Amino acid sequence: MKSILVFLYTVCLGVALSAQSSLPISDTIHLTHPTEIKHFTLKEFEGVQATSMDDIYFASRDVLEEKYKDFKPQIEPDYFLLGTLVNYLDRAYGSKEYKEDDYFNSYSDNDTSKILYLINLSTDSLNVDIVLKLCNNTVLLYSKALTQRMESYFVAPKKLKQDLFQTDKQRYSYLLGMYFRNGRYLGDHSYEIELNNFLENQRFFQLLIDLDCKDFTYKKIVAIPGKTIVTFEAPVLVEKYFIGIKNVK
Repeated sequence: MKSILVFLYTVCLGVALSAQSSLPISDTIHLTHPTEIKHFTLKEFEGVQATSMDDIYFASRDVLEEKYKDFKPQIEPDYFLLGTLVNYLDRAYGSKEYKEDDYFNSYSDNDTSKILYLINLSTDSLNVDIVLKLCNNTVLLYSKALTQRMESYFVAPKKLKQDLFQTDKQRYSYLLGMYFRNGRYLGDHSYEIELNNFLENQRFFQLLIDLDCKDFTYKKIVAIPGKTIVTFEAPVLVEKYFIGIKNVK
């Protein structure tokens, strides 16, 4: 059985997103899970290789939830932390000219639970300490050990190495980090993630495909900074990871 790619491309100009924002959505697409698609139509999707589906994809969600009811998500700390990094007005990872070699990342001072989670993860799993500095309403996180670990995954300024993922554990951990930083639950197994990470859009969609996510909706919002927002249905194992940090979100 093969699923069919359903492609819907709509140009929306001057659409108000909410009472708080009047940013126009420049383009929106909707995709179901592809099986043998060489590439997507939009430029952002060129080169995305679809993986073959196996029988487990078509099993009912109830069956899969029963099968994996005792599954315990395991996080690979480096990949989770990579997923939390953002590339807008933040550290230029991969640039050897960056002056503050111990600056790791930053969060709003309202993100107390997230900051504590990162501190505990770094201390317990990596035996690395983080120093916090408050600057206006932003909490700056400093750790030379963490920045050195993160730098090892970059090959050029803001460019992650091509063979970044070798295992599904790494893929799950990276996606979890992105959700931790800029994601939210929409209900009915659907999730939203804002893409301002170092992973290129094309590789992000390949990541979703590799983890059997489906029903993608992609919105590109024209603004400064620009925003790309993706919604998708999370399969059982991805959702197990996301649920594991729901108290932090």
